[in-house]
Amino acid sequence: MATSKKSLTLESVQKRLSVRVAELRTAKGMTQVQLAEAAHLALQYLTKIEQCDRAPSLKTLVALASGLGVPIAELFNFEDREIASPRTEVQLLRLRSLMGKASEEDVKLLNRVAQRLVAGPASKKRRRS
Repeated sequence: MATSKKSLTLESVQKRLSVRVAELRTAKGMTQVQLAEAAHLALQYLTKIEQCDRAPSLKTLVALASGLGVPIAELFNFEDREIASPRTEVQLLRLRSLMGKASEEDVKLLNRVAQRLVAGPASKKRRRS
């Protein structure tokens, strides 16, 4: 049985690329400021790339790869998955990075907070009764 393959669109590649840049940056322990300086890019421009508000040119992709110290192909080494919101993905990356420095107790606390946020107001009402 043949599996249907999702067609690539410019939008889907741009979303994945924006998240991939942020993933590589955070994996290297770099801030946006540090990457912008290393790649000789304006911080605002890098932010717009990571938020999927700007599509980088080939020149910018070369600069990003150089600033990250990776081959340019690594920028496109992303999972074939849907990305609804690059901004949310980047925030989750920041959260994961911060949690790497937290104690086990703090991570458990954050987990409980996240579960309550996702559960929404209905579960809060049930807990009070």
